[in-house]
Amino acid sequence: MKDNYLYVKIFIAVIIFLSVFFSRLIKNIILISVLAAFVATMSYAAVPISEYLDNMESRKNRETLIKKYIKDLISFLKSYFEIEVPDQKILYQNIDKDDFDLTRESVYERTIKQIETNVDKNILLLLALTKEIDREEDISLRSRYKEKISEILSNFDTLNFDLRTQELMNTYARIYKAKDKDHKKLFLEFAHKYATSQFTAFQLFNDLKLANEFRKTLSQLIVSGKLSLPLVVKEAEDKRDELLNKKQVQRGFIVIMNKYEKLDSVKRSLSKFPQIEMGRLKPQNFPENTQYLNMRIVYPKTYYSSADEFLKREIINRIPEDETGKGFVAVLPLEITGIQSYPKTEADIESNIMKKSFQSINYLITGQDKSIDEIVEEYELSNISLSDILAVIPFNIFVPDIKTEAKNFIIDNYSEIQKKFGIKSLFDWANVNANELSGALIQFDKKHILTETEWQKIGAQICEEAQKHTNALSA
Repeated sequence: MKDNYLYVKIFIAVIIFLSVFFSRLIKNIILISVLAAFVATMSYAAVPISEYLDNMESRKNRETLIKKYIKDLISFLKSYFEIEVPDQKILYQNIDKDDFDLTRESVYERTIKQIETNVDKNILLLLALTKEIDREEDISLRSRYKEKISEILSNFDTLNFDLRTQELMNTYARIYKAKDKDHKKLFLEFAHKYATSQFTAFQLFNDLKLANEFRKTLSQLIVSGKLSLPLVVKEAEDKRDELLNKKQVQRGFIVIMNKYEKLDSVKRSLSKFPQIEMGRLKPQNFPENTQYLNMRIVYPKTYYSSADEFLKREIINRIPEDETGKGFVAVLPLEITGIQSYPKTEADIESNIMKKSFQSINYLITGQDKSIDEIVEEYELSNISLSDILAVIPFNIFVPDIKTEAKNFIIDNYSEIQKKFGIKSLFDWANVNANELSGALIQFDKKHILTETEWQKIGAQICEEAQKHTNALSA
């Protein structure tokens, strides 16, 4: 698109050159005046022409992308459902009227709403996104689709396995030719593969505290190398670098304004985007007048080819003519290629307020609440079956309030404790005698991290929680 403006400038330069050349040959004052007026007009028109060409190309790119997404969705629907799908041109025209975030999932959602069918439309969207996860190589996009799937599933009564969830699993089993006839267990594997690990953990325990402890322990196992992953450490690092270098998440922009931020039309335009507003904080060691600037970091998911396009479409077009020249606005592309933070993951932060701050910073680089490490981690975990994870996840998750030293002790010695009782899965502890488990924990605790009474309480709580959640799992 930048070439368009260059071509226009070259064209104008040639016109001016020819005009000057011919003006020396022409003696007629009137003809010279007409020629000068023509050159002035062309010079004045250069910028609008280049802007028009830029907008045309941007529009074409947007149209191409939307049509591609619609075509992919129609292909999926026709492959697995007997649904009468409207003509692609009609679907596109109806969608193109809206101003929305140009993502695959948003196009899918808007397209499905237009289709007349007896099939639950949320189920169509869910299963269409699972197919995208299966074929998508960009792990940041896979993670984003999982977030969307988790959001949709939150509207299902998945804990009680309601009729909608049963319908989802029946359709999923048909499309994927799943052999497991126990659809409740199949749903857990489905959620593990296509939803977030936090959503899956909540399905297992129906307890937010235990679900968070499950997620924390998984992270600890991965970092310590105790969980066998399809990616070794070096490959995981390469994946992180690849994700950062490709920068396939949508670009963000730094927007700096003076006065224009007060216009209602500009406020409405920018308010639809995720953003961090800095306000009028007085800076230090900056030019004095910087204190009068309003700065925000805007993170649109809608397709914008450049900071210039964002400036024109979302700000300049919203400024009334009588306000032109009365304020100032600048847009800078936000090209973040990495963030180093402490703590590294949200799971390690105790305060909910602090967690939200952490999520905001992550959003700048990933377009999601998660950090790069967590996105890679989710990608790795989805390639391990849930049963394999439950085989190695320690039972400390059933006692989330124990001391850190005791938790680390359990994680470090868990494989030996498993061998002693012949345990193959986390929920098998429901069949173990609480007194025998407490005795084993006391025996293993050579450093006397906890008293015998404390270990007895922990052993009883582990068996009790395992029994409660095993019953819930098999209900």
